Amino acid sequence: MTLSNKTAVVTGSSRGIGFGIAQILLQRKMNVVLNGRDIDSLKKAHASLGPLGQHASLCAGDVCDRANAEALVSHAVERYGSIDVLVNNAGLPDPISHFLEMTEDHWDTVMNTNLRAVFLCSGAAARVMADAGGGSIVHISSMAALRAHRSMAAYDVSKAAVEALTRSMALDLAPFGVRVNAVSPGPIHVGNCPGEDARAAVVPLGRVGLPSDIGRAVAFVASDEASFITGQVLYVDGGMLQQLRPLQLDLSMARSDKSTTFCPHLTVRKALRSLTLEMGGVGLRTGLLESATSCWHPLHRKPQFGGKLHRGAGSEDWLSGRPLMETWFFYDLPPCRCLCASRLNRNVL
Repeated sequence: MTLSNKTAVVTGSSRGIGFGIAQILLQRKMNVVLNGRDIDSLKKAHASLGPLGQHASLCAGDVCDRANAEALVSHAVERYGSIDVLVNNAGLPDPISHFLEMTEDHWDTVMNTNLRAVFLCSGAAARVMADAGGGSIVHISSMAALRAHRSMAAYDVSKAAVEALTRSMALDLAPFGVRVNAVSPGPIHVGNCPGEDARAAVVPLGRVGLPSDIGRAVAFVASDEASFITGQVLYVDGGMLQQLRPLQLDLSMARSDKSTTFCPHLTVRKALRSLTLEMGGVGLRTGLLESATSCWHPLHRKPQFGGKLHRGAGSEDWLSGRPLMETWFFYDLPPCRCLCASRLNRNVL
């Protein structure tokens, strides 16, 4: 990507997603200004960068304050001569308050950090970018812009506003060559998080994301590879927004309906006696295939006994007509009465 030797400012980059974004941009050979409220945390983050740190500088300050936001942009220009990319990452991750108990202070704190800071930093950076003939601004949003949390009304509103601001800024700044986009993370691993396995289980791709996943998305939309993209939101969520309900609910419904023939697809990793199957990315050890007591015939819809798995009809390569996917149906895996396992025919690929 064409980011080498350009300058980026990443707010809230002393840890978590912001730090992951900074790491990716440094790996793209950018100069990066790290920002956070606490200088000690910034110094610790800088030290952990190793050799990459030689292309990073620190600018501490609360970007909810206009003077600090303007000082951050000035630091980048004075240190590196320009600001080519601004990443508005700073935000409160989990501000909990039930709507009936929410105070003005809670509302104002969330809005200041998640929205006002974006406005102030963007304004300061956009003026410099416009004078220079262009640049890229990337806001870090959230699935909360489209899906509500319980007891997080202020947070959800702030992220929806960030995405609306993305679209409005994109139109206003397009004549100046400044592109504005947003990246919206799904569940992301940011240190020891209780219940992470449970979170991963509801993600269609079967895992939580990493800060580096967000960093690579930011690097793309900030680069010239995305030169015709502005006003857009890129959701990096493992497919969560696309599902009507998580796999576990489908499985629960299948168990409650004794007549169902619902079969979640399991990707076969080892097509030998002992298979490790992945159900929504969650590892499941089956034991010996020969232990299957019955299997489901996909055409006749009746159990076939005898201890062997039935290879059902699979998809075919439209060009060669050779089988592209082989499918087995069998009964002996909890929690479903009938499960389906598929593997790609590597001879076709």
